[in-house]
Amino acid sequence: MNTNPQRQMKRSLHEAFGYRGCPICHVVDEDESHFMATLQYETFKEEKVRQDVVSSNGYCNFHFYQMSRLSSPIVNALLTRDLIEGEIKEIEGGSFGSNLETSCPVCQYSVEREDLPE
Repeated sequence: MNTNPQRQMKRSLHEAFGYRGCPICHVVDEDESHFMATLQYETFKEEKVRQDVVSSNGYCNFHFYQMSRLSSPIVNALLTRDLIEGEIKEIEGGSFGSNLETSCPVCQYSVEREDLPE
């Protein structure tokens, strides 16, 4: 299996010319969708991945709705439970409202992928 990101991007871009619309937008969208599907699977299967998502306070509003459509209700329930438990611990610790900022893992991934060196 080829794991070279630049070669994969070139192959994907070549295939994207067969789709209607901007081929670059298509490749970026497909890459992000693949990442989100993988992240949802790993969120269910691996405790560390789920805790990483929880420590980032979940997803931004945009990606939250996309992720909720991609995953099963069980995955959504597990992640939501962990997010709520984390907020309860913060409230009990007296830091209510101090950490409401989200560091969305999908947004971070997208920024990193778009900043790939040529």
